[in-house]
Amino acid sequence: MTMDFELKVSAKDMSKFLLRFNYAKLSGVLGILLGLASLAALVIRWGAWSDNQKIMLVVIAFLFLVFQPFLLIRKGKAQVARAEKQEPLICHIDEEQIRVTQGEAASACPWSNVRKIVYVKGAVYVFTSAIHATIITEASCGGRFDELVTFLKERKRK
Repeated sequence: MTMDFELKVSAKDMSKFLLRFNYAKLSGVLGILLGLASLAALVIRWGAWSDNQKIMLVVIAFLFLVFQPFLLIRKGKAQVARAEKQEPLICHIDEEQIRVTQGEAASACPWSNVRKIVYVKGAVYVFTSAIHATIITEASCGGRFDELVTFLKERKRK
C-alpha cells in the first residue's frame, strides 16, 4: 500500500503538538503539579503566608499554569510562520518507509527506525527521533485518515 499526502501544518496544529509533547513528559507534569500545589497552598493557608510568600506562590502558579503554555502556543505560531514552513511537505508512506520531501530536501525513515507513533484526535505524530516528528493531520489526508491509522497500527506491530 502506498499513500501520498501534502502536509501543511497550521499554527493551531503545531501549538497542539507542542503542548502535548511538552506536557506528556515528566517535567511538564511536575510543572502543572507545582503550579496547582502553589495555588492550593495559597488558598488553604491564606492567613499563614506573608505578603511576599503570597506573591511568590502566585508567581509560581502563573509561570507554570499560564505563562509556559502561552509561550508554547506562541512558539508553535512562530515555527509555522517561518519561511521554510510555508512550502508544504510531501509525505510518502509505503510498506518500507515514511519519506518526507520539501522542495529539494528529502528525509526517509524505515519503519524499523520509527521511535513511536502517537494517535490523537484528528492527527497522527510519527516520531522519527526523540524530538522530530511528522505531523499528519486528518485534514491533509483527503478522506484517507482512517486508512492511514489502520495502516500505521499494522505497520508498528510488525
